[in-house]
Amino acid sequence: MNLKDIFTPNKYDPNSNLWRKKLIAEYISVDFQHQRLPQDFINDIQDYCQKSDTLKQYKDIYDGKITNLSENKSVSHFNYRKKNFSNKINLQDTLLFKRGLAGFKKVIFFGIGGSYLGPSLIGESLIDNYSKKVIHITGSDKHEFKEKLFGVDLKDCLLIIASKSFSTIETLSAYEYVTERKFLDSTIAITSREKKAIDYGVLEENIFHIDEDTGGRFSIWSTISLMLSALEGDKAYKQLIEGGALIDNQILSKGMSSIPFKMALQDIFYNNVLKNETELVLNYDWKLRDFYKYAQQLEMESNGKSVNQLGEMLDYQTSQIVWGGFGPEAQHSFFQSLYQGTKIFNTNIICTQGEELNHIQFKALVESLKNNEESQPHKSTFSRGFTTLELKDLSPHSIGSLIAIWENKTIIKGLIWDINSFDQWGVELGKRNTQKFLGE
Repeated sequence: MNLKDIFTPNKYDPNSNLWRKKLIAEYISVDFQHQRLPQDFINDIQDYCQKSDTLKQYKDIYDGKITNLSENKSVSHFNYRKKNFSNKINLQDTLLFKRGLAGFKKVIFFGIGGSYLGPSLIGESLIDNYSKKVIHITGSDKHEFKEKLFGVDLKDCLLIIASKSFSTIETLSAYEYVTERKFLDSTIAITSREKKAIDYGVLEENIFHIDEDTGGRFSIWSTISLMLSALEGDKAYKQLIEGGALIDNQILSKGMSSIPFKMALQDIFYNNVLKNETELVLNYDWKLRDFYKYAQQLEMESNGKSVNQLGEMLDYQTSQIVWGGFGPEAQHSFFQSLYQGTKIFNTNIICTQGEELNHIQFKALVESLKNNEESQPHKSTFSRGFTTLELKDLSPHSIGSLIAIWENKTIIKGLIWDINSFDQWGVELGKRNTQKFLGE
């Protein structure tokens, strides 16, 4: 059976013979028991994956073989989660960074894309009082600089330029506008192009390396997350890595029975069989309020492709439109459509375990998404398929596991769709045209 056969409309009945299980990793449990995934679909797509060696392809990526074919690169972000990899954030680097950090009141972090969304997610979720310690400058609009830096004395700040290529237009132009390049002695660079940073004027001892083959949206495990190690300790960074490695190892040991694999199949069922174009990501923890933004870039930049690995046009859909919000806030925003609207969403709901009001609201949402028939039709709701992810806590282990689940389900979908999840030529086009209009 090929993908076209599996993607045939109305082939599977989402109301009978459903696959409904709860899968557990050490720091996170994922409950599919409220989903509408037909067992026949699960059987067919897994049979297809077995015949097309999807798990072997995943292992090749994990092992560092050349699998990003359009750029002739390996995919190196997995290396940071391997025990024998030496290019992680090391203690000596962190100590040097901490000594430099001690003399400053704030950090101004210049970065965009994966060099913003990753560090920001880690900061918000794992670093105490993060917004009081770190200011992120993300774009090229001077109003952002003026608003965020009002009353801030740059002499009291440690400055970070995060750019793997050290040529990101928005990042360098923002740094130059804000600093007029007068504070290079108190500037740190995170890049794979050390020579370019040195030529720019950054001190060699202030440069932290990131691997060339680590894509920005997958770089959260690298020196991009230096702030976690510096502000919360090396143990926190190590636990983030361990949490991610647990999920990698689950795929390698359990294969198609792993959490990321089943979540990938859920996404494909909604996207390619039910023709639902959106994936809704809801979070019920304030510290994870912007996780959906991270998931949005990760999935849409990776899998927003329309040709296969041979450059041939696809005749089926790839990446869903990923959107979301912070649950307690969204309750008073778009939940009316979620409960009673005509659209069906591929819904994932995330919350830590506990008895706080946000967890009670999480349970209320779960109850509300079930059948609720009233005598008056305008009050009735109907059963909506959804998946819940409950984290043990908001620890580095748990956050690492959550992020690795999203990374891996994104990669697995790319393999099934036969696309390259690791290049981003559309983004590069935007950069090239910006340079053209700048006259460079």
